[in-house]
Amino acid sequence: MFLVNGARYTALDVVLDQTPPGHRVNADTILHLGPPAGIVLASETTRDCDFVSMPAGTVLLAPVSIKIDC
Repeated sequence: MFLVNGARYTALDVVLDQTPPGHRVNADTILHLGPPAGIVLASETTRDCDFVSMPAGTVLLAPVSIKIDC
């Protein structure tokens, strides 16, 4: 659950970016070694949202830019 400016959001799904490498841990688990391409969120404030190709009442939180300092 996320809390942003007093509004609560529930993460329903994580959209993986397939570009960074991954590591298979076992038959059912792959560890992705990069940031997600997006997170599908739902809350009371998004219940009336209806975007094409998205479940009703959800929004996609996607990064605009990423900087990783080494």
